[in-house]
Amino acid sequence: MTHTPEVRTLRPGPLGAVMDETERAAAELERVFARVTDAHYEVIVDPDTQDEDCRSIQTIVRHVIQAGYGYANRTRRVLGIAVTREAGEVGLFPRAQFPRELRAMLDYTIETLEGRWEMPWEEQVNHPVETPWGGRFTIELLLEHGIVHLLRHRRQLEKFLAKLGA
Repeated sequence: MTHTPEVRTLRPGPLGAVMDETERAAAELERVFARVTDAHYEVIVDPDTQDEDCRSIQTIVRHVIQAGYGYANRTRRVLGIAVTREAGEVGLFPRAQFPRELRAMLDYTIETLEGRWEMPWEEQVNHPVETPWGGRFTIELLLEHGIVHLLRHRRQLEKFLAKLGA
């Protein structure tokens, strides 16, 4: 029996490409997360870090979800779209809830960008996004940063799982 890969329609435009790659990075993160057990989830793997978001797998995935909402909300604010889910509303959640939380965050981002997939660079430049870390980005660059954010924390989960012997 042969396996037929799922055929997915790729979105048009630069923001469509960024969203497609965001979903791909999120799927990679979710595949690594599938190896996490309840026993691993809340263990403090890095007690020496100064970053409270990076002590356990639980804190990492909460941070990833919060950051995703943060990127979408910064985009919404510069485009004049109502913010309906604040990043700070995301608290710690049970391990089994992660796939739903990830999907909800991605859907919120898709809703933010719907109808804007082909927004030209020139229009994006007219909507600069200020970041809390001092950068001034276009929407595309902010969301590209979001892709790398997912990839970095996927790598961090891989390292944590190795430390836990999983």
